[in-house]
Amino acid sequence: MRALALAAALGVGGCATMPPPPVDTLVEPADVTTGTWRKVDAATGRLAEVAELEELARAFPDSGSVQVRLLSAYVRERRGDKAHDLVEAITSRGYRFSQAGEAQLRQFFADQGSNKLFMLSIMPNEVRVGSAVEATVPASVLLPESVLRERQTGRLYASSIVSRGLFRQDGKGGWEEVDLGATGSLSGMVQAPDGTIWIASGAYEPTPDPDTAYRGLIGYDPRSGKVSNKVAPAGATPSDIAIGPDGTLFAADPLMGAIYDSRPNTGHLRMIVVPGTFRSPQGMAVSGNGRFLYVSDYSYGLAVVDLRTGAIDRLPAPNSPFVDGTDGLWFHGGELIAIQNGARPMRIVAHRLAADGRSIVSSRVLEQANPDWTEPGAGSIAGDSLLYIGTGQWDRFGVGGTAVEGKPPLPTEVRRLGVAKKGMAVPKNPG
Repeated sequence: MRALALAAALGVGGCATMPPPPVDTLVEPADVTTGTWRKVDAATGRLAEVAELEELARAFPDSGSVQVRLLSAYVRERRGDKAHDLVEAITSRGYRFSQAGEAQLRQFFADQGSNKLFMLSIMPNEVRVGSAVEATVPASVLLPESVLRERQTGRLYASSIVSRGLFRQDGKGGWEEVDLGATGSLSGMVQAPDGTIWIASGAYEPTPDPDTAYRGLIGYDPRSGKVSNKVAPAGATPSDIAIGPDGTLFAADPLMGAIYDSRPNTGHLRMIVVPGTFRSPQGMAVSGNGRFLYVSDYSYGLAVVDLRTGAIDRLPAPNSPFVDGTDGLWFHGGELIAIQNGARPMRIVAHRLAADGRSIVSSRVLEQANPDWTEPGAGSIAGDSLLYIGTGQWDRFGVGGTAVEGKPPLPTEVRRLGVAKKGMAVPKNPG
C-alpha cells in the first residue's frame, strides 16, 4: 500500500550569419519526419511497466515527469537500489519532491532496510524573485491568458479565455475591450513586422458556449482597427503561437497535438506536424535565422523542427534542469526563455543554445518559486524584458467558464522580468 500511495503522491497513475529562408523553402507537411524525437500520444501516458518506462526515460532524459513515472514503477516493484539511484539523479537536476512525497520515499527506503546513506538532496525551494508588477488586469476580465505590449503605442493587450475577448489599456488607468467580431477563447499573441497583432482563438474546457467559438487566428491592426482571419481546420484549437522573421505564423494545438503554419497573405492554417508526434505542444519559438521551430511538449520536453528538412529532433539539455513542464517559450539573443509552470519548483529559465541551434549548452534561472505567483502563464518579449501573466486563474473556472465555488475571480498581475544576461553581447542573427 505504501508503494501505491507513493506513486499517487509523486503525481503519476517552443548558423548565425545565415539569412532567413525564403518562404518557398519552408517544409511541406508531407516532408515532416521524426528524427531523434520519439513520437508520443495518449497511449504513451498510460505506459506503466518498468521496461516500457525505462525505454521512455532513455528517449526523454530531460523530462522530470518521465523520470518520476519510472521512479514510481521502481517503488511499486520494490526495486530499492534502482529507486535510490534514480532519486539522486532526479534531485541533481533541480527537481523537488513535495513534503508528502519526500516522507514516503524515506519510509519506502527504511522499509527496504537500505544500508546506504540515503540523502535525498531535497532542500527548500530556492526563492528567486526577479520580476516586478507591470500592470493589473481587473477581475472583470475573466481568465486572462496572455499579454503583449503593442510596439507603436506601448499599450498592453491581454487575451481572455472565459470573457472570450481582447482587452487593452485605455490610457486612462483602465482597460477596454477591442471589437474583434466573432471570437472563441483567446490565448497566445504575437505582433507581426507590419504591426498586426495575431491572437489564437479556440475552445477549451472553460470556454463558454464552445460550439460558437471561432477557431483560428485573428489579426488586429491597432492603427486602423481592421480585423482579419486565418481559419483553422475543423476541430482545431490553436493556442500558443510564434512568428518567423519572414512573417510566417506557427500555431500549436495542445488538445489535438498538431502544429500549423500560415504564410503571409494566406487566410488559413495548414497542418505541418500531425497528431501523434507531440502529446501536448505548447510554447513555441522560431530561431533568429528562421531555420528552426522550437516546440515544448509539456510532459516530454523540448523539440526542434528543422523547417528546411522537416526533421524533428529532441533538443538535448544535459547540463540543465529538467525542461518539461514548459508553457511559454520565446527566442531572445541566442537563448530560449522558458516559463516552466509544470516544473517543481515553478521557474523561468534562459537556455543558451549551441552555435548550431540544435542543443542547449547551459541554463540560468531567472526567477523561481516567486511567492506572489499562483501559476505563471503566457506572455511575450518586449525588448530585453519578458511580460507575463503572474497570477494565472485556471483553478477558478470550471466547465463552460462557471466559477468554482469559493474561488471568485481575482485581478490578474502582469509581471515584467529582465531576460538579457548582463555583459552578454547579443548576436545580430543568432541561430
